[in-house]
Amino acid sequence: MPTVPACAAEEQSSKKQENTTADDDSMPLSVESLVVHGERNKNATTDGTGSYVVKAVSINKMLLRLDEIPQSVSVLGRQQMRDQNLNTVDDALKQVPGVSVNLYGDGTAGYMARGYILSPQFDGVPSSGGLGMTQQFDIAIYDRLEVLRGPDGMFQGSAPPGGSVNFVRKRGLDHFKAQGSFSGGSWNNLHADADVTGPLIASGKVTGRLVLAGTDRDFFITLHTTGAGQLTAR
Repeated sequence: MPTVPACAAEEQSSKKQENTTADDDSMPLSVESLVVHGERNKNATTDGTGSYVVKAVSINKMLLRLDEIPQSVSVLGRQQMRDQNLNTVDDALKQVPGVSVNLYGDGTAGYMARGYILSPQFDGVPSSGGLGMTQQFDIAIYDRLEVLRGPDGMFQGSAPPGGSVNFVRKRGLDHFKAQGSFSGGSWNNLHADADVTGPLIASGKVTGRLVLAGTDRDFFITLHTTGAGQLTAR
């Protein structure tokens, strides 16, 4: 049988001891010294990106990519709202595939998907009403609109199976930024908005944002009173 020199055997034994010592040093002695490395939460903000692409959505109470949600989801970001001059919820949801907008003529509308009404969410918090047959806020205050089509009981709770719309408000930034816009259209349709944000203290840990928007317009419908006291539209 071949023999191993004594010096070589000692070297192999010392290497094994060193490896064992290194493994022992790398193993935590308690849970307190265990460090877990993870990925930071995705940022779903669309304002200022200059893109129609969204990295994540928050309609399901947590940030997930679109390919991680097994349902049909569309997102209308701030850049698309600006490019297409979308100032109302009616105009915005008309651009979402699979959503029908029924205007009632009194400043309100009904929003439906797959034959059922849509339920609203505000910053991921479900709301029992406030979408259909109700005048909406100017969408200048929102960063994006996330629309989920189909049953949404897991995220919305008790709601119609049409789906839900998540209105995500703009967030304050840690640096100063100011912007505004003005537009005009047919029937004296005038719209203006101003957006100012920045830190409220020197450290930038507390931020604020102020958004002002207003619309003034005429309509192509004129109400006339007949002799019988009835209203007719022309």
